[in-house]
Amino acid sequence: MLLTCTLVEAIFPGVPAALEAAPPLSLSLDCHDRPPYILRLAPLRATPVPEEAASERIRLSLSLFPGEEVQAALRAFAALHSLPLAPPGAPEGVWEEPLILAASHLAEGRMFVFSEQAVLRCRRSGPLQVECEVTGPFKARRLPCQETDIILHLEAPATARLLSWLSAVIG
Repeated sequence: MLLTCTLVEAIFPGVPAALEAAPPLSLSLDCHDRPPYILRLAPLRATPVPEEAASERIRLSLSLFPGEEVQAALRAFAALHSLPLAPPGAPEGVWEEPLILAASHLAEGRMFVFSEQAVLRCRRSGPLQVECEVTGPFKARRLPCQETDIILHLEAPATARLLSWLSAVIG
């Protein structure tokens, strides 16, 4: 399943680069025959860290437009993977879930940045718009990488809750 990402920013400690991409970009949600479910953004490019960079984080903006098509894709993905969706209702103000792993491969710097204690927070930022932020204690390791990306791993119940929340945002 693909969602449209209209903004991506990633800043990590000890890494002399930030990540960005020219919008729109596809955020894929998939699993490889079994959980965990993986949200992945690629390809990204490394840029110099902005001077105003305040803290380590990943920030994404998602467009859920056109709502009917995205709603159908959410339901089809949930059905295909036997993920129970909560009945439609008003979305809560902020949806928050711990991640199994938040990580980024930085091919240009041969770095792997990761957090096993990251938290994903999503909030509605406008009609059919969602802003997501991933925070956590990130670590960096030297590792050869072929592509610069961001990956977020979720357990099956968390994925079902995320799909239910997005579905409620669409209405």
